[in-house]
Amino acid sequence: MFLLELTLFGDNEDLLHLFTVALRRLGTEGVGRSGIRYSVHTKINTQIGFLSDFISDTPLENDIIDVELQLYSPMTLKAYGGRILDVWDQDAFARNLYNRVELLCGALKIPFDFACSLSDFVDAFMSLDCRCMTKSVSRKRFSSRQKQSIVCAGFTGRVQIKSMPPLVVNLLLWGEQLAVGKNTTFGGGRYRLRRLVNL
Repeated sequence: MFLLELTLFGDNEDLLHLFTVALRRLGTEGVGRSGIRYSVHTKINTQIGFLSDFISDTPLENDIIDVELQLYSPMTLKAYGGRILDVWDQDAFARNLYNRVELLCGALKIPFDFACSLSDFVDAFMSLDCRCMTKSVSRKRFSSRQKQSIVCAGFTGRVQIKSMPPLVVNLLLWGEQLAVGKNTTFGGGRYRLRRLVNL
């Protein structure tokens, strides 16, 4: 038994019914190279709204807070200069997060009204005290296009960050919905943001 969460962006409200039908049909016919079958035992819930609606469960406070990023699917980051990283890197994470949100806003033609530039955000994030507790992981997926198995490497675990200002928390909440880094199409780069007390 598992929970599947599918997040769609753009003008796709009319397609939601087709997605639910396709999800049930795929379970009957089989998914992937091995034709894995499944059944949907619970009602499929759909939520429609703006991206900001989905981050409202975690209130944006004016206080400086301590937080923990719980990285629950393998994250791979693209460093400045193009190098691919399968370990935590504070600079690369800040760049990937900022660019991810900015690109999505551009694709959806909505304003990216963030209070600072990429370089200022990276500087602010780099000044934070981070404690990293991650491990390297890898998984295989079969590429139908390349007709071969591909290893997707990355890292999971926890990153605790002290004294985070509201400006940074705000962007992290967006990243919680979007995922960060490479391989997000295949479920990578997902995290949960949790407030810590007495870090």
